[in-house]
Amino acid sequence: MGGLPPGLPPPSKRAVTVASLLQEGRYSGLLGSRGPWLLEAMEVWVGLLLLHLGWVRCEVCHLGERQSPIDIISADSRYQEFRPFTLQGHDSLSLKAGTLYAENTNGSTIKLKASSTHTKALLGGGPLNVDYEFVEMHFHWGDVDNEDAHGSEHSVDGVKYPLELHLVHRNIHDDTVAEAMEHENGMTVLGFKFKIVDDEKHPKNEGMDHLTSIVKTYLTEPNSKVTGKELESLDLDVNVMNFLPVLMDEYFHYHGSITTGTCDEAVNWMVFKNPLAVTTANLRALQTIHSTDGKVVKNNFRPTQKIHGRPIYYHGLDLIKMGQLKRGSNIGLRDLKTPSHEQFLLTLSNCPGSPRPAPMWDTEGERADTNLWKSKSCEDSSSLSLQPGLTALLSLALLLLP
Repeated sequence: MGGLPPGLPPPSKRAVTVASLLQEGRYSGLLGSRGPWLLEAMEVWVGLLLLHLGWVRCEVCHLGERQSPIDIISADSRYQEFRPFTLQGHDSLSLKAGTLYAENTNGSTIKLKASSTHTKALLGGGPLNVDYEFVEMHFHWGDVDNEDAHGSEHSVDGVKYPLELHLVHRNIHDDTVAEAMEHENGMTVLGFKFKIVDDEKHPKNEGMDHLTSIVKTYLTEPNSKVTGKELESLDLDVNVMNFLPVLMDEYFHYHGSITTGTCDEAVNWMVFKNPLAVTTANLRALQTIHSTDGKVVKNNFRPTQKIHGRPIYYHGLDLIKMGQLKRGSNIGLRDLKTPSHEQFLLTLSNCPGSPRPAPMWDTEGERADTNLWKSKSCEDSSSLSLQPGLTALLSLALLLLP
């Protein structure tokens, strides 16, 4: 994820802005007869200072010790029994509703951005101490014509995938992304990897199919943009919920950075272990976008970075059942009944007409998730999505039951 935070011009532009103020003569009364010479000197020094500050921020990419992405070694992770995630309002974010718009961001990736600076789509629970507000989502991919060119940013046990999605959220106590970038808990990113499924019988991700159709028609050129108005006459819509799995468990958590731009070390990462489904046609469509130099965009991912001793936490059951990790033997939650999958169901609506969650790559897992989703009552879905805080308390109470 990344780039310079919105509203923060690059150092060169900041230098020009300061210099222009000086040239307007606002300080001429203080400079006297040496005004022109001093103005020129001040321009040079201000420019050098701001360029230096910009360099210092970018140097974090090379010298920072909490950089992302990383290669997650399952056996080295530490088991943690986090609360269930609570999501509220993500199903209200869609192109047709006008709450999202899509863009080719500087010829680097495809982004879906919230139309409002402040949305009602909140993420809480898990290892998070406060709620986080949805900002945008974007993709990283490799080269669909090269089997060795995997495009995911994160890898697990050295295994990479053809596509990775980042759902970016900002701490609700920060008014802007720029503010959030200033501290280590400013941002939370949900990272989902995808694996190719071209079986016609496998459930399709309608949101992904619609998005890639929109990309080919509207977003091939750098900085092109599409809103719901352009889609009014078309049966195409994309909802954020189309990219969230039925079960919000089986993930790794660590503290890291954004992966582009100034690499600010401000991110709570949640990297989900089990891949979602994507088709070869979807990947080819993403690779129709062009960069600012006119080339087709491929391999738009950052290489994995050193871990530098950071703890990587795992929440889920798969690695426990496989014997790779242990829950521990101390008295506490870990000695109580193993949490059931139902407690980690996506807390958004499954009522008729609601968007469908993302299908999993694994056929058996997708079938089980579909049955779980159908078994969830519409009324329960509505109450959960409206009261994320209450849901978290109820879920924690369930964990404490003997």
